Amino acid sequence: MNYAGRVEELYSHAVTLGGVMQGDTACLQNILFAGLRSEFSLRAAYKNDVIKDYDTFKLELRKMENDINAELQEHKMETKTCHSAVTLDNTTNTELLTLLEKMNQRIDVFKRKKKK
Repeated sequence: MNYAGRVEELYSHAVTLGGVMQGDTACLQNILFAGLRSEFSLRAAYKNDVIKDYDTFKLELRKMENDINAELQEHKMETKTCHSAVTLDNTTNTELLTLLEKMNQRIDVFKRKKKK
């Protein structure tokens, strides 16, 4: 969760510039929550309302992030390959190839006529 580190870095710069009071972790938590991706913030909304300690909130976000990553890995593992509904044998393939060759020949004839 690099985002939390960047928010904390900006927060420390704001404190040194006098824009924010040192120890205003509620502001820090609100900024962190506001910048979360939408699918992540939907899961974190309840925790943001309930948890008032910034470090505890950040810990819960990391747990959620691990859960989401585990779900994504699980989903990737469950993905199955699909098979075509129609299986083509060699005779069908050769028939298709001959039809394509005939179509190409006809197209060539039309192109020659068009040029003339």
